[in-house]
Amino acid sequence: MKTKLLFRNFFFLATFFFVSIMSGQGCWTAISAGRTHTVAIKDDGTIWSWGSNSRGQLGDGTTMQHYSPAQIGTDSNWAKIACGDYHTIAVKTDGTLWVWGDNGIGQLGGTAGSNILSPTQIGNETNWAEVSTGRQHCTALKTDGTLWAWGMGLNGAIGDGAMEDRPDPVQIGIATNWSKIYCGYYHTLGIRTDGTLWAWGWNASGQLGIGTDVDELSPIQVGTDNDWVDISAGNAHSVALKSNGTLWGWGFNILGQLGNGTTDDVWVPTQSGTQTNWEKIVSGLGHTIGLKTDGTIWTCGLNNTGQLGNGTVDPSASTPYPDLTQVGTDNDWQFISVGSHFVHCLKDAQIWSWGSNISGQFGNGSNSSNPNPETYLNCTTLSIAEIAPHTFTVYPNPARDVIQIMTQEYTLFDEIIVTDVYGKTVITQQQTAQVNTSGLVSGMYIIRASVDGKTMTAKFVKM
Repeated sequence: MKTKLLFRNFFFLATFFFVSIMSGQGCWTAISAGRTHTVAIKDDGTIWSWGSNSRGQLGDGTTMQHYSPAQIGTDSNWAKIACGDYHTIAVKTDGTLWVWGDNGIGQLGGTAGSNILSPTQIGNETNWAEVSTGRQHCTALKTDGTLWAWGMGLNGAIGDGAMEDRPDPVQIGIATNWSKIYCGYYHTLGIRTDGTLWAWGWNASGQLGIGTDVDELSPIQVGTDNDWVDISAGNAHSVALKSNGTLWGWGFNILGQLGNGTTDDVWVPTQSGTQTNWEKIVSGLGHTIGLKTDGTIWTCGLNNTGQLGNGTVDPSASTPYPDLTQVGTDNDWQFISVGSHFVHCLKDAQIWSWGSNISGQFGNGSNSSNPNPETYLNCTTLSIAEIAPHTFTVYPNPARDVIQIMTQEYTLFDEIIVTDVYGKTVITQQQTAQVNTSGLVSGMYIIRASVDGKTMTAKFVKM
């Protein structure tokens, strides 16, 4: 019954990832990694995005790629986010549900069709609580414990008993005790408040954990245990944690993504190792990242872009890493979010990233990949609160090829310096009030204009 299933070419991986940062420890409250884009929420409730944007998944009203974080709109009441392959869904603090990006098969709710380039509300309900998204299907929980899904119904990923696409959220079953959800490629996992584990959708490699390779069109209970506390679904594998801190995995395992020391597929939940201090587990395309209660991070599985963070890369994607191995020696990691081939981790008010950065999903102003954890984003680099209040106007903002500095007092400046958010000077001009920005990559910049011994500072966004 064992299936040596090859990875499908296109994969989404992300779900809702949320972490609360203790007061005074940082500006990020939520971050989600998609296929090649990232969306994050700051503690002031604003939402930011960077990376690929071919279908509007960054939500900035364009399809232009951003190598640096750019704010989406001006709203400051965002609470939760989930990035899919080429789309994003989010919940605001008022319980409303919002979507943007690819809508080819109705994964954004409503009639399938054109991409949606800016956050757009689904319905008018105000009781949405949790969100998760697969490649082209979405699931969400309401505050009343009900489960809802929409998008592509292939292989039963929706869970409503059929294999039909659903362009609008439909309730799955009648249960009112759902507490966690997680979407994989075409399968979904869920935990109820009684600690039971449920699965449905694509099952070619046993990723549902029910001992067969038959797709399930509706939620089916996985075993009889009632002590499950966390779940994550990858392309064709699944991992979960129990309340006793043990790690379990099942499904496709040709690259060791289950972390159990083998490359054999597993058809039912099987414990990986004997450790009892696992706190969080997250899956990528073919790799898995785990966070322990001692603050250490561990990885296993696919490493073709350096997504394991061990300083190496296997371009052939043929070398398995079946044992969970610690990333470095740091023991103060707080949170993990995994994209298809890259990882974001949080500690000390900074976002650390490794793996593929081909679309600028690190947000560091470049598209250079890195197999080693590096810190790129923190509150200081994204917040301009320390800078003096704007004493001049930059127009247009967001900018394209040229920006103009306007004040009531000056029409010409001795020197203009433009830096990126890391302080690197990217433009220097003298005796002008106009700046050519055509050579800048998309992102946020700081502009300083000096005249008569004064220096005036503002920020602008390059489209």
